Amino acid sequence: MFGLPGHGAEGAGLPLAELGYRILASSISAWAFRRALKQSYGCLARGVPDPLMVGTTHKAEQNAVHDERGGSRLIAARREVTLRDSLRARGAGLQYSRTSTPARA
Repeated sequence: MFGLPGHGAEGAGLPLAELGYRILASSISAWAFRRALKQSYGCLARGVPDPLMVGTTHKAEQNAVHDERGGSRLIAARREVTLRDSLRARGAGLQYSRTSTPARA
């Protein structure tokens, strides 16, 4: 394992691949996340708007996260499972199909 002093492999000044390193882990995203959290909580503590949220809303950011991670698809799948389980719990003999309404067997 090798920790880099800069923002990428060029920060090491060494030919990492030639030295046998095949995976390069960077902590830059962790530091950026820490900095963003510190700024956000600082703004909350001072009662001032967070500059990172200028021009957007919390709901818009939540929707963006869902879109980036396929959350809408996962939520729809969860709803389908919940509906199926609910129908099963209501009584034996109910059959569920995605394309039809529940019907007695």
